[in-house]
Amino acid sequence: MDVLKGSLKNPSPSYFLFIMNTVLTLVGAYGRDYTSKKAIINDIKANKDFQIMPTSSYINLKDIKSQDIKEVRVRFKRLMNLAYINIARDI
Repeated sequence: MDVLKGSLKNPSPSYFLFIMNTVLTLVGAYGRDYTSKKAIINDIKANKDFQIMPTSSYINLKDIKSQDIKEVRVRFKRLMNLAYINIARDI
């Protein structure tokens, strides 16, 4: 699906239309894994990158806020657990 190609540095308008109507599933970028929701929230607050699954695009808090994304899911503990992060409440 061409909507998912590219990165947030050069996104197509259809890419943001797609992610605005979807709860994104993220994983820690660059091999990072987490053991708790609290650790995930700390890294989101620190504006660290997360990879959008199943794409190879990256996103951080600045991008999340600029696109008015309300909630994300983050896979952790070797992708076996899922944390729901409400941006307004948890961040």
